[in-house]
Amino acid sequence: MIVVGPGRYLTQNAHDHEWPQWRDRALISRGLVAGALSLLAYGIVLWAQSRAPLAEVAAIRETSVVFAALIGMLFLEEQFGPRRVAAAVVIAAGIVLISV
Repeated sequence: MIVVGPGRYLTQNAHDHEWPQWRDRALISRGLVAGALSLLAYGIVLWAQSRAPLAEVAAIRETSVVFAALIGMLFLEEQFGPRRVAAAVVIAAGIVLISV
């Protein structure tokens, strides 16, 4: 590998292996949609930070952790134990304290 260089090594091995999951159009489509939504979400955060006080935007942005935990509990059947409840309470209290 060192003698022929990493580019040639990668191209030689790409022909030796089959990666059928990369050929699945549904998987590629979901990845592209997720990437576009991530970029859009970041753009919205930057826009909000230019329009509102940074501390409030940052606090509200942290609520995404709570929503992610709730989505995991409702749709993915994850456990929402005492640690997650305590974390959600701390985040909600922080938002209330910043807004006061």
